[in-house]
Amino acid sequence: MISVLCVDDEEELCAISSVFLTRKGFSVTTCQSGKEALDLLSKTSFDVIVSDYQMPVMNGIELLSEVRKRYGEIPFVLFTGKINDDVVIRAIEQNADYYIRKDYDPPAVFADLAFTIEKAFDRYKIEKSLHDSEEKYRFLVTHALEPILIVDLQGTLIFANNAAGKMIEVKDITDILGRNVMEFISPESREEVLRDFSEVAGGHDSYVAEYEALTAPGRPITLESIGKLIQYENKPAILLSLRDITDRKQIEKSLRKASRQINLMNSITRHDILNKVTILLGALEIAEMECNDPAILHYFNILNEATKAIQKQIEFTRLYQDLGIQEPAWLSPVSIIREMQVPEGLTLDLALEDIIIFADPMLEKVFHNLLDNSIRHGETVSHIRVSGAKAADGYVITWEDNGIGIRDEEKETIFKRGHGKNTGLGLFLVREILALTGITITETAAEGKGARFEITVPNWLYSKVTDNSNGNDTDTKLQ
Repeated sequence: MISVLCVDDEEELCAISSVFLTRKGFSVTTCQSGKEALDLLSKTSFDVIVSDYQMPVMNGIELLSEVRKRYGEIPFVLFTGKINDDVVIRAIEQNADYYIRKDYDPPAVFADLAFTIEKAFDRYKIEKSLHDSEEKYRFLVTHALEPILIVDLQGTLIFANNAAGKMIEVKDITDILGRNVMEFISPESREEVLRDFSEVAGGHDSYVAEYEALTAPGRPITLESIGKLIQYENKPAILLSLRDITDRKQIEKSLRKASRQINLMNSITRHDILNKVTILLGALEIAEMECNDPAILHYFNILNEATKAIQKQIEFTRLYQDLGIQEPAWLSPVSIIREMQVPEGLTLDLALEDIIIFADPMLEKVFHNLLDNSIRHGETVSHIRVSGAKAADGYVITWEDNGIGIRDEEKETIFKRGHGKNTGLGLFLVREILALTGITITETAAEGKGARFEITVPNWLYSKVTDNSNGNDTDTKLQ
């Protein structure tokens, strides 16, 4: 039941109001002055206040002002016979919820009043619920471990949580409110930030971006950011969830440097070994020509085959050492496959939609090795089909051929180093390249029905390529 406090200096009108509103299902308390109303409010809470305007000592607007100061946003209905522009303006200024005129048919007036009380109370409940919810989420966001900022559509900082203050290196988070977020972006990232800011403001949001930024004292840091268009205090704004990845990037940089140094040493060593292998193969060939003893020639053949195997394995290390040296990138499987040279007599049906996947730059080796595997081991292969489909856990790229297929007991071992009729390194290299960014490959064909390799790309590692409105660029944001 909605509790109503009716304030009117005319006792008879208070009594009539009480009867009408009680019959409508309200709990009604009456009083005859603003002072008496404030005394009652100090002792009892009410859901809605209905007050006359013209009262001695304290009129309805003055009572409204005091109620707002002391008790906040209690629904307040001005119920008066005097409604002119001045009264309306003052009522609005003091945040009155509604005003109703008394001077016409009483049954209609009180029916209107009852309806207005219910409407005012319902609106108050909704607004209070929203306010309580906002307060709850504000508390959670304020104390979240991840830095969170809210900026308006001009880039002005209007909210920052404690973690953001720590990341930006300010003691008092209010010191940065009102400043533009671009003040904390390094020059090399400003163009990218402006472009992404425009994207998010236009509703294309929730993708991961990386920027170079500056703390308040000027220390450079690297950030990951996800922007989301929201409503904040009834206005459009952008919520930014941030992560300081400076340490991670430095570690990655150090690892790449160390890997390059190791690779340089490997390149020099491999070059020297291959030179020695060439000398060895040449000497063996000369020795074979000079030797007429079949028993000795047999051992020369063994030495020759072993030396060639060493040569192939040393060549493979050149490919394997390059894995992970370069940063992963957004690459197009369709573009890679279209550029491959397919032998005569073999057809390749490309039914894969135009997507990009986040993979090691050696991704082209994956498809070249799959083609080589079909040709070498399929024996009867005349047709290859490459297709793709969305799956629950990501996107699946399928490579199928019509060759002799793979025996069930070999479906996993084919990816192990050394397995196979040639070097035994092709499919091993394929799996290693894909695994660098979390992409997997399995063989799923029924035995004797050709080979079928399924490459599963997790949801966050692929995106469809869509044309922008100018028709010249492509959109490479995560979906």
